[in-house]
Amino acid sequence: MHEDIILTNIDDMKNVFDLSNDSCVRINSINKEPILWENHKAWFCERINSSNPFYIVENKNKEFIAQVRFDLKEQWEISISIIKNYRNKGLASRIIKEASKKTNIKEIVAIIQEDNIASIKAFIKAGYKECSSVITKNTKYKKMVFYNKD
Repeated sequence: MHEDIILTNIDDMKNVFDLSNDSCVRINSINKEPILWENHKAWFCERINSSNPFYIVENKNKEFIAQVRFDLKEQWEISISIIKNYRNKGLASRIIKEASKKTNIKEIVAIIQEDNIASIKAFIKAGYKECSSVITKNTKYKKMVFYNKD
């Protein structure tokens, strides 16, 4: 399979909205509540105009298959979600690794729900190392870190 990781733009708003509200994505997110269109629209417009890296992934036919974003909180955090038809195909680790390297951010953190074994394995395969556990909103997460080499 061939995928392209490109910067997102306004045309990707609806695809990212639909993916963000996918039931599997919501279950594995820190914020479990459905996202409202008006809130998404405001967030998306602000987000694509920020300097924080925000990518979409397209297949060889230029169809949207995933989104990857990096948010500066206490440290840089990565978030990835893949559409249903492309999950469990071994793409996540390649997308995570390529997008993480593309940013040139020196240290990136992933916060992954402890029972989300597939995501944990994908991040490990992409070069992330488990460093600690955190509890947020009564849920236990693994904190993993990636170091971009010079």
